[in-house]
Amino acid sequence: MSLQDFETCKDVGEAVAEAVQGKDAIVLASSDWTHYEPQEKAVAKDKLALQAVVDMEPARFQIIIEEQNVSACGFGPVTALIHAANILSGKKATLLSYQTSGDVTGDTTAVVGYAALSFTR
Repeated sequence: MSLQDFETCKDVGEAVAEAVQGKDAIVLASSDWTHYEPQEKAVAKDKLALQAVVDMEPARFQIIIEEQNVSACGFGPVTALIHAANILSGKKATLLSYQTSGDVTGDTTAVVGYAALSFTR
């Protein structure tokens, strides 16, 4: 991800924050996480990225996605959501659940990671 792409994510986050400021709104971003890697490797990568989300650090999140080669397909919207939450005085992000496809199928040779998080003020 280039600096320009990160700046675009920030711009989107700012636009979202402006659109919902003062309103009773729910903002969603959707992404799955690491794709088709062994469970142990996927969980380790995803854990690093998810911790940056919980810490509400969009720049660190982007760096981890790049450096760890996390194949999350919706990382841009997640970055924008973290940025919007920070603008909206987000106080906390909580990891509600993390699972992989291997947790359901039992096949841990090539999994996809899934997570649910919430942001609160």
